[in-house]
Amino acid sequence: MKFIKKLYNFYKRKTGSINVTRIFKGKNGGHVTLFPGTIVTNSSFGGYNYIHNAQIGNSTIGSFTYIGMQTKISNTTIGNFCSVAGEVTIGLGIHPTNDFVSMHPTFYSTKNTGFPMALVKEQKLQVEGAHIEIGHDVWIGYRAIILDGVKIGHGAAIGAAAVVTKDVPPYAIVGGVPARVIKYRFSEDTIDRLLRLQWWNKSIEWIKSNAEHFDDVQYFLSKFDKNNDLE
Repeated sequence: MKFIKKLYNFYKRKTGSINVTRIFKGKNGGHVTLFPGTIVTNSSFGGYNYIHNAQIGNSTIGSFTYIGMQTKISNTTIGNFCSVAGEVTIGLGIHPTNDFVSMHPTFYSTKNTGFPMALVKEQKLQVEGAHIEIGHDVWIGYRAIILDGVKIGHGAAIGAAAVVTKDVPPYAIVGGVPARVIKYRFSEDTIDRLLRLQWWNKSIEWIKSNAEHFDDVQYFLSKFDKNNDLE
């Protein structure tokens, strides 16, 4: 009974569960909307974000990025204009598979949130989760899994239910278990030009005034790549 009470008090203290829709301003001044059921700990938002009943911890979420329902994100940096579907898992944590007798966190962790009962007096595993980096304009499909330490390039697309175990190049479309490159969204030249332009870092005013040109990548590049910049 004491252990059950300890678990209850731990989660009540550690989780910032949102029972009503909460709206506040992000770093760029745009509104951030956290819908009911959302849990956020030690994380920040760029602005113009919609977070649907997700769990986010120790992460930074860029502007205009939305997170689908029941998605879990830990120890991750996500860029601007990313689309993250529902039931996605980003950052699973690391268990020791070598040296330690057991892989259970009670033998190596004093801060594990999955099982907050430690039998050791000090932290024995220094890294329980490697940082994940997700670029700008990335689409992550339903129930995809991104493992710790992975870097996903700008403009990449992650297929539904894919398990990403290694870095994904910019503008690659990946899928499968483990995920592999299926194809690239554009030609190498087009990708290079988009990466050089970095439209996702432009002001909201620029984005709004030029949003009508985003439906044709070749026209977009012909209009804005003349001097190798967006000015």
